[in-house]
Amino acid sequence: MRFIGLGFATLLLMVVLVRLLYRSRSSDEERIEQNARVAAKNLFLIQSGQKWGSPSFLLDRALGRATDSRYIDLRRNSESNLVSRGYFAKRTFHFEHGTHSWKEFSEAIKRKFTEGDYCTCAYLTSESSIEVITRPNRVADVEQLVLEYDKADP
Repeated sequence: MRFIGLGFATLLLMVVLVRLLYRSRSSDEERIEQNARVAAKNLFLIQSGQKWGSPSFLLDRALGRATDSRYIDLRRNSESNLVSRGYFAKRTFHFEHGTHSWKEFSEAIKRKFTEGDYCTCAYLTSESSIEVITRPNRVADVEQLVLEYDKADP
């Protein structure tokens, strides 16, 4: 019985050490980006009427903290922090001719930026513009899509 207790304690110690080592390899920027991802996912869960989700979402629901405004603020604060550090870039693109379908453009963004990529877009339809936050090396991809969807004729 003593051997089993010692084995369990050793296993527990190994799990804690691996967890600490993994956390130390993540930069501050990566942790902040993960916070933004979790906030965006939890916001989607609320807006789509979901009752179940990640453990953090369930905890927030149990504590009465699962609100649209909380997750919007968390995402915005995380993004602003990362933009100020240069980890993310923030650009506004104007459609000279206007896009004839924001929905199609949105779907193209989703196809271009997969699960591992980070890209948020604020559609400023009255100005025929979008404000994009993504990694600096992906800004050109958004610019290419804007040029593709900026059409004079439908």
